[in-house]
Amino acid sequence: MKIKQILTLLTAGILYLGCNNAGEKTEKSYSDSTAQEKETEPKKEVLELNQGAKWIVNEEMKPHILASENAFLDYKSTKDQDYKTLAGVLKEHTDKLIASCSMKGESHEQLHLWLLPHLALIKELSTAPSQTEADAVLNKLDASFKTYHTYFQ
Repeated sequence: MKIKQILTLLTAGILYLGCNNAGEKTEKSYSDSTAQEKETEPKKEVLELNQGAKWIVNEEMKPHILASENAFLDYKSTKDQDYKTLAGVLKEHTDKLIASCSMKGESHEQLHLWLLPHLALIKELSTAPSQTEADAVLNKLDASFKTYHTYFQ
C-alpha cells in the first residue's frame, strides 16, 4: 500500500474517532418464526436536512471550512493552475477542521456524510495527473462546497 493511501486511511480513522463518535452500528436481526434468516436493511447513509432545517456546525469548526472554501474560490477567481498547491492548502484546513471537531449526535454524523467524500476529492485533486483531470475534480469540489451550504449553517 502506498504511503499516501495509508495516510488517507489514517486521516479518515482519526476523523471518525477524533470527533467522539458514539454512534451505534446496525446489526443483523433474525426472524424466529421462519427457518430462513433475514437481514434487516442497513441504515442508509444519505445526507439529509434536520427536519427541513440546516444542521448546526460548531463555531470552532466553521472558520476552517470557510478558510478552505475561500482558498478554493481564490484559486478559481485568479485562474491559478497550481492545483497541487491548492490541494495542500485544502488538506491543511481540513486537518484543522478535524482537530477542532467537538460535534456529537446526528449533526456530527451528517457532517461526516459530507466531509468524507470531500476529503476524497481533496486527495483526488492532489494526485491528479493533469490540469484537465484536476479541472474535473475542481468542479466536484465546487459542488461539494455548495452541498455543505445546502445542509449546514
